[in-house]
Amino acid sequence: MVNYDPYIKLYSAIVISFTCGIHWAFNILNDDENDSKLLIVSIIVALIAWVINIFGLGRIGFATEAVLFVYLLFVDFKLRYYSSIDYPSWFFNLRLIASIVVILSLSYLTYYQNPINLPQ
Repeated sequence: MVNYDPYIKLYSAIVISFTCGIHWAFNILNDDENDSKLLIVSIIVALIAWVINIFGLGRIGFATEAVLFVYLLFVDFKLRYYSSIDYPSWFFNLRLIASIVVILSLSYLTYYQNPINLPQ
């Protein structure tokens, strides 16, 4: 049986990095409000996703990536409703639906993944 866990974590890390890049773009292109904290946190979130991908981490990796997606959805919500950044509503709706699907999928994998086989 093929273990798809590394591929799922790799895809999640790519999507997380891409989403962090989108937050960078919205922040940099906005002249009124340039939030350096958002830029720094976006780098940290992407690095966490890649560290999880490099070290595997089993269930912990899936759970952490799900938490990262929840955080990125929270950032999207803040950019859409509490920022002067021109954040399109159609894009927020797309991100909301996609994030909910991803968070539920990663949560399922966290709970139902086979236990990690540790050497004895």
